[in-house]
Amino acid sequence: AAAAAAAAAAAAAAAAAAAERAPFAVFPESADLRPGQAQQFRVSFRPSRDNRYYSHQLECFAYVKSMRSFRLVTEENFTPPWTCAVWAHGHTFGAGAEAFMPKCTFSSRGSRLMFPPTVRGDCSYQTLTLTNEGDTAVSFEFPSKRAAAAAAAAPASPFSCFPSKGVVAPKSFALVTFRFDAEDTSLRREPLVCALNGSATNALTLHVQAQGHVPRVRVAADNSFVFKPTCVGAVTVRDVELRNLSRISILYEWAIPERLAATLGGSPHAGLL
Repeated sequence: AAAAAAAAAAAAAAAAAAAERAPFAVFPESADLRPGQAQQFRVSFRPSRDNRYYSHQLECFAYVKSMRSFRLVTEENFTPPWTCAVWAHGHTFGAGAEAFMPKCTFSSRGSRLMFPPTVRGDCSYQTLTLTNEGDTAVSFEFPSKRAAAAAAAAPASPFSCFPSKGVVAPKSFALVTFRFDAEDTSLRREPLVCALNGSATNALTLHVQAQGHVPRVRVAADNSFVFKPTCVGAVTVRDVELRNLSRISILYEWAIPERLAATLGGSPHAGLL
């Protein structure tokens, strides 16, 4: 009887540990999709503790069915699998119950996030840590400004982040990556609000600043230079300063017309400023 009770307790503990590791389950776990067919999956939430936030990333791997047989696959026609992911969030706070007071901070100095100079038409990234100094898990969420801008027919924000929502474990941290899309060369400043535990009163504000840039180079003093008169068959060399006037790195290359290729040359032919 004692052995049976111990086995039952061990099984219950194992089940609780499994539920703690995977509070979300997907049914069916796999399915075959014919061309043009759709499949519905049911996600169940099975929490194991009260008054707690849960957040997990669910990944779905897809592959061509014929790729499962090595007899039908060669190196020429092999198609690797691909994946898509979705975040699942849940909590076990009762209706009207207040969450614990969060104690979180960003790793940025003075609640400011400065992006490096970015080439216009390109994007840049910055990563911060969101540290939970408390003894309870904390949920965080950055409201989507792009959806609000689309609803109001206003220009979309050039800033975004990933993940935009999640949970930070006690005495732990989460990495949040911010992205800036440099659509033009104007200076962009925006406050990004991070709501904690689903409450606007418990929020952190990041003041973000970024700007797009275009390459600007000056050759010599006024973008022109001349050679002194040179005898036929002789060679004249002149040092010319190439200065980067922008705040971004520039790759340069001398483009000499074909008709002057045998007469004019530059060294180094290309480089980085």
